[in-house]
Amino acid sequence: MMDRHKKSQLIFSIFSGISILFASCHNTTPAGEEANVVKTPVTVIPVEFKQVTSSVALPAVATFMNKSIVRATTAGTIDRILITPGEYISADQLLFTIKTKEAMAAGKTMESDTSLTFKGLINITSHKEGVINTISYQKGDFVQEGDELAVVSEQKRLVFILDVPFELEKYIEKNRHCSIILPDSRKLDGTITGKLPEMDMQSQTVRYVIKPEGAEKLPANLIASINLVK
Repeated sequence: MMDRHKKSQLIFSIFSGISILFASCHNTTPAGEEANVVKTPVTVIPVEFKQVTSSVALPAVATFMNKSIVRATTAGTIDRILITPGEYISADQLLFTIKTKEAMAAGKTMESDTSLTFKGLINITSHKEGVINTISYQKGDFVQEGDELAVVSEQKRLVFILDVPFELEKYIEKNRHCSIILPDSRKLDGTITGKLPEMDMQSQTVRYVIKPEGAEKLPANLIASINLVK
C-alpha cells in the first residue's frame, strides 16, 4: 500500500509539473504591452570580384633635360635687364638690352642727333620658353660678344628620373604608362620613354626617364613617387 501511495504521489507531481510548464509556454503578453524583440542587423551586398596586385613605391626626381644659354651678340654694357631668376618666359621675349661700344664712344652725340636711326642698343631675346635659372651679369656690366648672360631651363623638357633596383627592372615593360604621385597627393599621367646608359654605382639602380603629360609647371628637384606594379 505504501508503494502504491508513493507512486501515486510521484505521478501526481510529474503531471503537475507538466501542466505548469505547458501553461507557462502558452502565456501571452498582456494587452497594451509590446514584446521586446531582439533583431540582428544584416546588410546584404553583391559579390564583387577584383584583381589583387602587388606594387612597390619608388622615388622619382624632377629635372630639366635641356638648358639653353642666352649669349651676348655684341660687345658693350648691359643697359637693361628685363627678367629675374625663376621667371617663366616665352619664346622671342625680350631679356636684355646691350649698348654697343660704338654707342658708348659716341656718347651724347647719338642721343642729341635725331637724324640717326641707330641708337647703339641691341636687344637680346629668348629662343625658347622656359624658366630663368641664373643671370650672370648686372646692369652696367661690360660684356664681350659670346658671353653667357643667362641660363634658361626648358619647361617642355622637364622629366622625372626614376631609380629602379636592378632586380625590379623586369617589371618596367608592364609599367610604361604610370602615375606620378606628387607630394601634395596629386596624380599626373606619365610615360616611361627610355633609360639612361649608366647605373648608379652606389645604389645599383637603373635610371629611367618618365615624361609627364600636361603643361603643368613644376620645379626641378621635386621628389615624386611612382608605384611600380609587380
